Amino acid sequence: MTANPLLAQLLAPEPPTFRVGSAAASRCPECGGPADPAADGLAPCPICRLGWIAAWEPGRVRLALIPELAQGPLNALVVRLTLALMAAARGAAAGAGRPPKPAPDGARAAEAARQNRLLAALQGRVAATRAALPFAASPLVLRQTLLALPASRRAALVAELEGLRYLPEPGDPEVARWFRRRLALAPPDPPSCGLRTPE
Repeated sequence: MTANPLLAQLLAPEPPTFRVGSAAASRCPECGGPADPAADGLAPCPICRLGWIAAWEPGRVRLALIPELAQGPLNALVVRLTLALMAAARGAAAGAGRPPKPAPDGARAAEAARQNRLLAALQGRVAATRAALPFAASPLVLRQTLLALPASRRAALVAELEGLRYLPEPGDPEVARWFRRRLALAPPDPPSCGLRTPE
């Protein structure tokens, strides 16, 4: 079996069943972020659950080679970046029609630009992965490819895909609703990661 949880989940014989715990979880066990505020004690959080269901709902994620980060920290980073950019956009919308305020200081403007570059870099990994590995264009195609291989060849390919991760599909309505609830719950933490981005 693979040490990459995503590949193990893609090769599972059936979709998982998420059960409600005896008490609502306060943190997601995979990314460490807050549990779903709507939520009934389900774990993992909706973003981390996507990896578990990707083989059965392949349109909800995009696959990318991102070996610098494990899936949990990557999910945490994507959540923080997305919330930060949503908060900035909400602030800009709230200020529409009001007298113009002084321009944001250089540090805040630079941070917003860095966040945009980082999300763009992550999505760029999706396109690069699809071009280099057509069989990883979607979770369903990858699952079918892996299951069609003899065990020895499958194991070799799985080892080569150790850096494969998923990103939430930006247009997924359930993910968008979850982000809106999270944004209303609390302001985002400052993003940080070890991923290199273009300057």
